[in-house]
Order: sequence, then C-alpha cells, then structure tokens
Amino acid sequence: MSDIAHVQSPTLRSNTPTRVRITSLKAVLAGFGALLVVAGLTVFVAPGAGSQPPRTLTVTPSTELGNNVVEVTWTGFRPTTGSGQNSVLVYQCKANPASLGDCFDAAPFPEIAEGSRQVARTAEDGTGRTVFEVRPAANLPVLACSQTNPCSILAFENDGVPIPEGELHPTSVVAPIAFARSQADCPKVSNFDVRLDGASSAAPALYKWAAQLCTGSNPLVVDVTETSSTTGRENFLAGLVDLGVTSQAASDEEIAAHPERGEFNYAPLDLTAVTVAFNMRDPLTGAPITDVVLSPRLVARLVTDTSVSDFLSDPELRFLNPTTRFPSVTTAAPALRAERNAATRLVTSWFAADEPTQRFLAGNDPFGVAINPAYQGLSYPRDLFENVAQSSQFLPRAGQRGVALRLFYGVRPAGTTQENPAEVGFIGIVDLPTARRFGLATARIVNPAGQAVAPTPEAILAGVAALTEGPGGVLTFDPGTRDAAAYPLVKVDYAMVPRSVAPADKATDVAALLKYIVGEGQSNVPQGYVPLPDDLRAATVAVADALVAAPVAGPVAAPPSGSSFVPSVPVPSRSAVRSSGGSSTPSAPAGDGDQPPVAVTPASAGPVLPALATTSDSVMLPILLGISGLALVVWGVGEIRPALRSARRGAGSTLGWVRSQLGWGSPS
Repeated sequence: MSDIAHVQSPTLRSNTPTRVRITSLKAVLAGFGALLVVAGLTVFVAPGAGSQPPRTLTVTPSTELGNNVVEVTWTGFRPTTGSGQNSVLVYQCKANPASLGDCFDAAPFPEIAEGSRQVARTAEDGTGRTVFEVRPAANLPVLACSQTNPCSILAFENDGVPIPEGELHPTSVVAPIAFARSQADCPKVSNFDVRLDGASSAAPALYKWAAQLCTGSNPLVVDVTETSSTTGRENFLAGLVDLGVTSQAASDEEIAAHPERGEFNYAPLDLTAVTVAFNMRDPLTGAPITDVVLSPRLVARLVTDTSVSDFLSDPELRFLNPTTRFPSVTTAAPALRAERNAATRLVTSWFAADEPTQRFLAGNDPFGVAINPAYQGLSYPRDLFENVAQSSQFLPRAGQRGVALRLFYGVRPAGTTQENPAEVGFIGIVDLPTARRFGLATARIVNPAGQAVAPTPEAILAGVAALTEGPGGVLTFDPGTRDAAAYPLVKVDYAMVPRSVAPADKATDVAALLKYIVGEGQSNVPQGYVPLPDDLRAATVAVADALVAAPVAGPVAAPPSGSSFVPSVPVPSRSAVRSSGGSSTPSAPAGDGDQPPVAVTPASAGPVLPALATTSDSVMLPILLGISGLALVVWGVGEIRPALRSARRGAGSTLGWVRSQLGWGSPS
C-alpha cells in the first residue's frame, strides 16, 4: 500500500500542481491588474493623499499691471532647508511658458541692471511669499508684456536637479498676469499729434491717458517723455515740445531767455504728492516696518549727509517713534534724485520753513547733533540735492525709478549688492505714484501745524486746499498754513500751453487732450494720484476753450525780465467754483491693489508624482493604469475559479492519503 501510495502521490504532484502553476500565473497577473486599478484610482481620485499637497501660486494684484511690485504667494511646496535646498525661484515669463527660455531669468538688480529674479523660502507648512517687480514692454522688451501680449509668473523649487533642455522644472507652477493698456498697444507711428515733456510725477498718468487715446475712430497720438519739471520747462520754452509739464512756474529768467516762445498758460493735469519712502524691517521678527514719523529736521539731517550712520539713534527719531524697533546696524545714505526738479524744491521749502530745522541748519541743533560742516550756511529752498562734502556714499541717482529700485531691492546709493533691511535702513524721497508702484512704505511727516500726516487722499485734498497761488496761478507750498489735516508735500502738475497754436488742427488736438485729461481721465487715475478738484478741472477747460477760440498768430514777445507772468485767459477762481456747487472732494481712485488675485492650481491636483505638476500627462497616467489593470483582471478571472476548484480537490485527496498513512481516520 505504501508503495502504491508513493506511486500515486507523485502522479498527483505531476498533474495537479502543473495545472495549478499555469493557472496561478494568470491569477497573479489578475491580482496585479487589480492592484493597478487601485493605484490608478489612488492617483486620480485621491489628490493630496501622498506626502505632498497640491502646489498653488497666487499673484496680487494680477491685472492692470505696469512697472510695479506684486505679491507672490504659494502653497504646497516642500519646505526650504537651512542650507537653502528647495528655495523658491520666481521669474516673469511669457504666457504659458514651455521652458525657461520663455522667461526672463537674469540675476536681480543690481547684479543685472534690469534683472528681477527673486529667491525666497518656503515655511514648514509649505507656504511662502515674496514681492516681485513686474515689468511691461517699455521696461522689459525681451518679453514685451502688454495688454495684447499677456505674460505670467513662474515659481519652482530649486532642489538642485538639472532642468532638461527645453523644459520647465517638474515642480513649476505658473500664474497668468495681465497688463494695463500701454503705449506698447498703440499703432506704430512716425509722427505724433501732441508731444509732452517734463515732470516725472505726471508720467504714469500721462502714459495711461496716451494709451487710451491712441486708437478708436478719432485717435489722438501723444508722445510722453519723462524727465523733470526743470527739463520740461526748458524744452517747452525752447520750442522742442508742444507742452511742457511742470509743478513749478517758470522763473522770469527762464522766460526772458526764450522770447521766441510767446505767451502761455498753465493748465492743471494731476494732483499727487512727494513722499519720504523707506524699506526697513524689524530686526527681531523680520516683519516690514510700515509706520515711521519723520520731522522736517530729520529729513534735513538725511539730505545734508549728517552722521547718517547714526541716524537711527537720533533722539528726536526715538521720541517720535517710541515703539518702533529700527534696523539693528545702520542707515544707508539717502536715496535721492540727482537732477534739478520741483520735488526737491518742495521738500527743501518744507523743512526750511521749520524753526527747529533752521536751528539745525545753522549749527545750533536743539537735539545736539552737529550738522555736516560742508552744508552749514547753505541757502534753502533748493532744487538740487548736491553732494557738497564729496562723500563716496552720498550719491544721488538720476530719475525716480533709479531711486525706487535701490529702495525696493535694498541697495545703497553707491552699493553694488543687496543688503538686509533688518540690519540696514533704506530711506529716500520719491513721488507718491512711484512709491505706490514699488510697494514702498511712506512716512508720516510733520506739517506746519505740528501734526504727523500720511499721504492719504483725504490729507492730499486738504493739502491742496492749503496751497497758495503763485505766478501764472500755479499753486505752491504755503509755510504759513495751519491745517492739521493737510499733508504738506502736495503738488499739482501743470501743462504749459501756448496761447496760440498753429495749425488749427494742432490746437484742436491739444484742446481735446486737455479736456480728456480733466474729464474722463480723472475717473480712473493710477495709484498715487487723487482726482483733481473741480476748480482745477475748470481752469484746464478754460485754457482748452481759449486755445481753440484764439486766432492763429505768430510768436508774441514775452514780458520783460522782472515782471510777474500771469495768464490772460480768464479762469474760474477757486472760491467761485466751490461756491457754485462743484465738488472739491472727489472720491479716491481705485488703485492697482484693488484688483482681485488670481490663484492657479496645476492640472495634476495630486502631486503623488510631482514631476507631473505642470503637464497634462498627469491625467493620462491613472487612466492608463486603471485600463491596464482592468484588462488583466478580466483576462485572468476566468482561469482563477477552475484553478481554485482543482487545487481544492487536489488538496482534499492528498490530505486524505496523509491521514490514512498516520492512522487518523477520515477527516471530519
């Protein structure tokens, strides 16, 4: 029996197990297919179930952009390590970039003059933020971003893995950005209907207005050149442009030097302010400092280059800002404009009228700070910030943007590298539109009434009401005002308009431009401006109407030197307009910061496979996994049942034979 049993047992092993092996292979494959189905479902319907949540990128504001600063925030990124692994790189790119070749990846200012790349960190919770300078076609021609050519912001983790040629980093996330209409969206022309040159404070508004007028059934093509009030007056009087733009009336000497110019009027264009802007951070928390109070004396200390390295320990500064933790090390030399301009005269007029500042300038400072000897006895007001002491660090820069760039990026006037604003404080003087575009904090400054006032729309309107009329009706700073609510550094930019323009269609174009500016143009002024009060609008309309009605004539001799130049066009007085029911307090404009943010989540919501974060293939993978797995299951399931039945029968026969050999009896 045992021999027969041994003979029969191998027979069982040679037949039944063979079939089990064949069918078991199919069963294994079917099981593997089931696993593929589960894997596909996991990738497709369980985003975020892995270790890395979805990556998102948000830009605020995201529309109506120009050359300004935006806030870029992200979520779902891997935390940045202490060594900088997984730091976040932020670039400006073309719309829908396919590779880094579609982006502007130059190192940031000042390493590259126009560089804007930012490097930031991600916190432990996967979130992060940075501020980023976006640039339109005029400032970044290589991308040519405009209303008709949208662009984007790209962010990705710098994990040290090389990026394949012609591709984006696998962790890349892209958010679209839309630019405001600009002159880049205007048709290309060789001749302009009206040419303007002058005050940089008016340039952002003029650029916007010119872009709105260049198309349509009756387009008006306007050329705007941003320089300064001084240059604008000079070029207008020399006949190089149709209109000069200035916030300061031409002097008798300037007029006498150009008798060929003829008589002209001043037409108000915009209302804005000059600010003391800063970039400083709390040395303990690293948070931006947003509120600083400065007196005329403190600003005078900066512009006279008086012990600037010790500025943050000034007794008056500490008294005015008792709870502020200033940067821990020093203050950089002030960021100032190098060219002659009306803003400089306004600032120096303000501090020269202050009694404690007069004592400081005379060498008798009430707080015991000795003025830089090179500046003692210098007369004020002035229209130029000069490096009188020939300091290697005190280095005014040309143009508003040149000043703002160094404040925003944290670079000293004579520096070549960025520094930490928690250690070094950066302070400068720029127009309010420039400060707003670059996201710079602006100081509250002490007005002649002794009150610290911020450049809010309400304070600017109170400030313009406190101005006094000078030559030509141009409003100017009044040191005698005592309105506690008035911001003192308010300025109105004017167009210098000839009283007679030839040919007639040129006069019509100029008049149409002026009426548009004080009409529809005031309904949506850029950030940093306040709509003109009604009396100033009426003054411009009167100038435009007189220009169209005036007979075309040749040049008119200028008044003799030493006389006061007053326009002959009758314009409504400020009191007459206000008493007639016209509103002198228009509502504040909606700025770029009111634009809604745009949040973008990559198509592959589940970064179980982070390399798919920016490709549509991330959707196909789970589908293919599921289909393949389902096919294997269907194919193998038909063989699984017979295999299991056969295996069960075989197992039962073998077990009975073993039990009989051991004398256990039949299984129960």
